Amino acid sequence: MSVVARSGIISALIWMLVSSTHAAFVLGSTRIVFDEDDRDVSLAVTNTSSIAYAGQVWLDPFPVGEKNDGEPPSYFAVTPPLFRLESGKEQLLRFFRTEGVLPKDKESVFWLNVQEIPPQVKGKNVVQFAQRVRIKLFYRPRSMLGTDSREAARKLGAAFSGGRLALSNNSPFSISFIQMVIKKGGKEWSLKEPAMILPKHMEMVSLPPGVTPPFKVYFRYISDYGGHHDGPILEVKG
Repeated sequence: MSVVARSGIISALIWMLVSSTHAAFVLGSTRIVFDEDDRDVSLAVTNTSSIAYAGQVWLDPFPVGEKNDGEPPSYFAVTPPLFRLESGKEQLLRFFRTEGVLPKDKESVFWLNVQEIPPQVKGKNVVQFAQRVRIKLFYRPRSMLGTDSREAARKLGAAFSGGRLALSNNSPFSISFIQMVIKKGGKEWSLKEPAMILPKHMEMVSLPPGVTPPFKVYFRYISDYGGHHDGPILEVKG
C-alpha cells in the first residue's frame, strides 16, 4: 500500500473519530413544548467548534415514516430553516404553528432535526461527516393547559399479557423513559425498550426468558425541563 493511500485511510479514520465524539452544534434545550396558545417558541443553537458551520432545520412525524394519505401537512414552520453560524456564536430558531388539524385531547409529538453542514475542505484524502442533533417537539392542545405532565408516570399501568409486559399510558402526555428494570426474587433485569410511550397508547415489551409474574417494574423518566425522576413502582401479578 502506498504512503498516500495509507495517509488517506488514516485521515478518514481521524475524521470518523472526531465526528463520532463531538458535535459542533449544541442545543439550548433537550426538548420543546409548544402550547396551543403560544404564538411561537424559540430554541438556541450554539456553534462550539473552532470553525463556521452551516445548519439546516426540519421536523419529522413521530415515529418517522408515519404519514397520512398523501403528503403529511406541515404543522409547523421554522425560521430560519437554513443558516450560517460562526464559531462561538448563537442562532435563535423560532417555531410557528401553521396548518393541519392536530388532536384536541392529547399531545402530538414530532422529531426536530438540526443538521450540521461543515465547510468544504480541499484535498483528495479528506472525508467529512455531518452530524445531526435530534430532539422532540411536543404540541399540547388548550385542553391540557394547567395539567401536570408528571401525572402520566403516576398513572402508568402494567400487566402481564401473552408472555410480555403490557404498559398502558392512559394520560394525554407522552412518557419518555431513561431506564426500566424488572425485579423478582433478588434478581433484576434491565429492559432496552420502550424509549417512549405515546399518549393513550399501549406498548408491548418483551421480557427476559423465564420472567413471569409476580414481579415489580422500576422506571425513571424525563420531565418537561429535562429532569430525571423515579416513577412509582409497578407491581405485576399473575
